[in-house]
Amino acid sequence: MNDIRAKFEEIWPVPNRIFWSESSGEYLPHDESKPHLVDKCIEWDARLDTFTRCQETTDVYVSLIDELVAALDHHWTELPDCVNKEITGNLVDRAKQILGREK
Repeated sequence: MNDIRAKFEEIWPVPNRIFWSESSGEYLPHDESKPHLVDKCIEWDARLDTFTRCQETTDVYVSLIDELVAALDHHWTELPDCVNKEITGNLVDRAKQILGREK
């Protein structure tokens, strides 16, 4: 979760007078007597929740793509010599590149 929160805070820096509480797992105001700070914390908690769910959703798709690339890579090595391995190999290499892997 900390990695996701760090990514979130890179995009949306934590407003002044608000901090992340490890013990409660939410944003809290330094001064709870200020309603606008409490409202801002509620907003930031909701943004982080949405951001986290989006990250988790894309992780599922990346995992499926990763499995597909692994299967393609395996089958590519099994192709007979009469098949144009250069084209197929380029497709596998491009898929790995998109996933952020080396060829």
